[in-house]
Amino acid sequence: MNNSITIPAGAVMSEGRLGNGTNYIVYVDGSGEVNVCAAYTRKGNSITICTRYVRRLCGSADDFEKLGEAAIKDTAYGAYMDGAAQGR
Repeated sequence: MNNSITIPAGAVMSEGRLGNGTNYIVYVDGSGEVNVCAAYTRKGNSITICTRYVRRLCGSADDFEKLGEAAIKDTAYGAYMDGAAQGR
């Protein structure tokens, strides 16, 4: 994947699927912010994410706990559309 970074699998806070069948993950980055990614691959204990398909979700894990499913899916769909507009 071009424009990719690798994160530990333990950074993933949540997973889901959009209505179009696209899987997404919610993960905490090194600064403590929570992001959503709609294009990733797993390999062992790490996940490679395509940064073109990432959007910031909120500022912390505590903030994430306050979000509803609709807000998470809306952001995940936005991340998917951002990446699709840029190409893989």
